[in-house]
Amino acid sequence: MGKGSKMPIFDWFDHYKGRFGLKWFFAEIIYRLADLNILADFETILGVGSGRAFLENLLSKNRFIVVSDINPALMHLAKEHRKNMKGFMVCDGFSLPFKGQSFDCVYSQGLMEHFEETQATSILNEMGRVGQNVVFSVPLHSYGGKTLGIEYHRKPEEWHRILSNIFQFRKTVFYPNKKEAVFIASNKPLSLSSGFKTIVALKKIIFWFLD
Repeated sequence: MGKGSKMPIFDWFDHYKGRFGLKWFFAEIIYRLADLNILADFETILGVGSGRAFLENLLSKNRFIVVSDINPALMHLAKEHRKNMKGFMVCDGFSLPFKGQSFDCVYSQGLMEHFEETQATSILNEMGRVGQNVVFSVPLHSYGGKTLGIEYHRKPEEWHRILSNIFQFRKTVFYPNKKEAVFIASNKPLSLSSGFKTIVALKKIIFWFLD
């Protein structure tokens, strides 16, 4: 994803192209409710390493959302299935083509665990340059699921240490299984609401799917 520091070779297009259909749709939503609850607080969002941009697409109806990935095929796939997203950028996450503080939030899911600490720190620095808040979800050290390429499953305190060198304010929200978590960081006090209530979220999601 960066010059001289790319993610290990893995066929991400093959991985994402089959992730469609009603059963997969609702399973993914329920699994990622922690991400949705947090992202619901932001009006402008940039996705980094977005892949097929499932969650960004889901939230795009009433928000300004741009997604990005270094893989043109994945951005094409995301564009094919878009609802209301405002832009699709093929770009390097280590050097995002946006001015400082352009977005309320810069978000990634299933990206940061693929980089060793120096690289992860570089991406987080760049995300923090472009966005007022940085949100990312990753599998933790206790994760026992299928890995996709090389993955670094860190403990929450390891992520806290990495983030503390970049940001003043940090928060962690664990998935129900405690094996994955969403990390939120900023250099201004975090004032996140409760986001979607679960029932409200599911109603919005169903209406989105039927729209």
